[in-house]
Amino acid sequence: MQRSHVIIINPTKFLGNLLIALGIIQKACKIFGEEHQTYTIIFDESFRSITANLFNSNNVIYYPRAAIKHGAYIEKVQFYSKLVSDIRRLKADKAIDLEGDSVSRMLTRLSGATTRIGPNDCLRPNWYHQTSEPRQGPSEFFKYRNTMACAVDVSYLAPAYGKLNIPESETSSQPSLLNSVVPDKDKIIVLHAGASKVRKLWPTSYWIQLSSFSKAPATAQCSSALERWTYRRTARSMRLLIIRYQI
Repeated sequence: MQRSHVIIINPTKFLGNLLIALGIIQKACKIFGEEHQTYTIIFDESFRSITANLFNSNNVIYYPRAAIKHGAYIEKVQFYSKLVSDIRRLKADKAIDLEGDSVSRMLTRLSGATTRIGPNDCLRPNWYHQTSEPRQGPSEFFKYRNTMACAVDVSYLAPAYGKLNIPESETSSQPSLLNSVVPDKDKIIVLHAGASKVRKLWPTSYWIQLSSFSKAPATAQCSSALERWTYRRTARSMRLLIIRYQI
């Protein structure tokens, strides 16, 4: 009996989106393996250093964004044609488009998969055979989770980042990073806990943890302020914060 094959299409160019989707992808791939399904994941070439040691190289195809964007016309055609050929050669049963942007939509449509799955709130949802349930919150996490849930049971997952396999030698120095940048005790670190969109806001607890990495006196004082001001991005809010802590 031939095993079914699933393609997870997620060539986002945004690091934040990748980190949000990564945990869902890791869980889904684990389930696919347990159910004896084979899978392939499509990531952006620029994130090869992050994803290379998380998945078997035989299970990953990288989208050559830079070559397609900056190459000569004939080179762009050659790179894109090879990519599509590599995807279609997989003869996938399902293609899951997590992002729903112009790149992933087109790759999903050209994948040759029997069933194409994508988010319900993107352009051209009619390109998919099945779309996800509406998201339950503003975060991109809910879009990714609901889309993946169309193919595998990940509906119970709570918002969280994926697990990165980073050598201990690289992580051991991180807590002292802020102190090395601001060695003078009289200097002040300002953490702007804002975002361009509500769905891109970082959780308050992470800002508090980041501020704790520094031994600067003002950081501890501002931690409680961050708790209250993280989701307020108006000029008035920032002005009051600056006045209160004499920044």
